[in-house]
Amino acid sequence: MSVRLEEVVFGQPDDELRGVIEETVRELERAYGDIIDGWDGDLSVFAGAADVISPIVERTRHVTREDVRAAGTAPREDGAGP
Repeated sequence: MSVRLEEVVFGQPDDELRGVIEETVRELERAYGDIIDGWDGDLSVFAGAADVISPIVERTRHVTREDVRAAGTAPREDGAGP
């Protein structure tokens, strides 16, 4: 069993955010691993997953695109790295 968590990040995530994401995946695997292995498509079994995922959202809720640009981690206009 493996959990894959997709997130959309504007700019480059820092090490702290990467750590929060990695811990979130581990927590989802611990909490829902057995359910995922035999999942029948019923989404209600994941009702508590929002509580596990919320630290990622809360960690970045206050950050604006302007903040990311000012930090120099925003993607370049040509699509290349920061």
